[in-house]
This record gives sequence, C-alpha cells and structure tokens, in this order.
Amino acid sequence: LGTGAMRVVFRACGAKVGRDVLIYSGCGPAGQGGLRTEMEHLVLEDGVVLDEGVLIQGHTIENGGMAYKQTVLRSESVLCPASNVLPGAEVGTGAVLLEGALVMPFAVVPASSLVAGSPFRVISQRLSPAMLGQMAPGCSLSTKVVEADVDHVVVGAGVCGLMA
Repeated sequence: LGTGAMRVVFRACGAKVGRDVLIYSGCGPAGQGGLRTEMEHLVLEDGVVLDEGVLIQGHTIENGGMAYKQTVLRSESVLCPASNVLPGAEVGTGAVLLEGALVMPFAVVPASSLVAGSPFRVISQRLSPAMLGQMAPGCSLSTKVVEADVDHVVVGAGVCGLMA
C-alpha cells in the first residue's frame, strides 16, 4: 500500500494521524504493513515519517495481563528503518531516530535531536530542518551511523553528512 492508503488504514484502526505523515509500506516487523493491535493508542502528529521496518509497540505485559500505553511521535519526527519505539514513549518534535535506534518504554526523545543505539543515546540536540536540507541530493537518513560525535554526524558510507 502507498502512504496515502496507509494513513487511511491507520486512522480507520483508531490512530490519530496528522497531515503530511509518510508511512512507507512494510512498516512493522517482517513487513507486516505497520499494522498493530494498539492503533487507538498511537499519535502521529503532522509531518511524521515512518520508514521501512519500523516497530511501534503500544502494550506491555504487567502482572500477567496486557497494559496499553499511548505512544506519541511529535511533528516532523523521523523514524529510520528498523527503529523501535516502545509503549508510553514520546519522540520530540523534529527528532530523528537513526537505523536500529531503540526508545525504551516511557522514555522521551528530546526535540530536534538525532539519536542512535539500543537503547538510544543523543548524538546531537541541535538538529534543525535546515540541516536536513544540507544533505546531498538523494541522500537518506535511512542508513547506519558510520561516525558520530556532538559536532558532526556522517551517515552511510561517507556519502552524506549533517553539520550540527
């Protein structure tokens, strides 16, 4: 399914989906289309991007039973391939989760930050939409971090760079 159809499906299943949200087909484990049983606990604000293989989970097992927690992705946040957001977590406005990043239950990813790792760690807290515009044409954040420190992030095979 295309992104437009996925937005309709998410909304029909109870998710709150803002404008200009991009949901790439195959989101979710093993290409399950990003559908999850806890859609009514999912909030995707305007401009959120969910790349291939993203997992957003909305339930935990507590005292032998299911407990549901709201998961919120704030405006313009980006989840790169294979990133995971666990129940009750919040991804801040403009934050980018690089490939394989894991946001633990009830964790908060700071706004405008670039994060990586399992569990995530903040690489930069100064990410802005203008920085994304400085990337090489055709470059995507959906690659592994090759080099990172607080002042400079290089993703992919040295092709793309972001100056923080």
